[in-house]
Amino acid sequence: MNKWFFIFNYTLKLSFIYLFNELLGSFYRLVPLLGVLIVGLHTSDPGYLMSYVLTGSIFFAMTEPFISWELGEKIKSGHLIKDLIYPTTIIKVYIAKALARCVYIFTSYIPVIIFLLITFWSYFIFDFSKIWIFLPWFFVAVSIRFCFEYISAALSFWTVEFSGPVYLVFNIMVILSGSIFPLSYLPSGFEWIKNLPFAYILEHPMQIYLGKYDMSSSFSYFVYGLFWTGLLFWFTNVLFKLGLKKYESIGL
Repeated sequence: MNKWFFIFNYTLKLSFIYLFNELLGSFYRLVPLLGVLIVGLHTSDPGYLMSYVLTGSIFFAMTEPFISWELGEKIKSGHLIKDLIYPTTIIKVYIAKALARCVYIFTSYIPVIIFLLITFWSYFIFDFSKIWIFLPWFFVAVSIRFCFEYISAALSFWTVEFSGPVYLVFNIMVILSGSIFPLSYLPSGFEWIKNLPFAYILEHPMQIYLGKYDMSSSFSYFVYGLFWTGLLFWFTNVLFKLGLKKYESIGL
């Protein structure tokens, strides 16, 4: 247990060295969120959209593992070999790092969150009694996001450069998780998107929090979220092992 805490603590301290840079960079998410919130003022139920976007932004910021850039760079440069000689599996090391990065990224988003809450507070519906809902969903959301970040970095075994896959997967995840707007706002015919693993990052926990699902549906969605988590971890391991075989074949 001590070694995992050491990795967590070391990653956290190392990350906070770059906090000011991350604080400035976090404002890139402010633009699309402001656009959605301003449009939401003219909807028939602005309180629903405001609560979804504002509370969802906090939860989304808390669940960002931010490990794809480090892992992708190590694969590209060949420095991954150092991680492969650890006396444990590499994925466990990055899980500990991911939890530390969640704390770091959330901290960097605090100015944006405060600005949004102050600006749109009068439209914001906050239910403290339901906050507990996000506790079990936190681990589902972090796990799914971790797997997608790990997968996007692992794709650089084949693409050489990692930024393309990382940007692509991240942008898909942002849109299809419902972090910009509720997926219920999508046109008819796109309901199937709610069955993809991305929706279990934010859409479903937010709908449970806002009381849109009954108890039976809430439990079912959580079980489906656990299913996707297990399936993605399995696929992540398989993809990474296949990538390592290619890695070795070119002599790194």
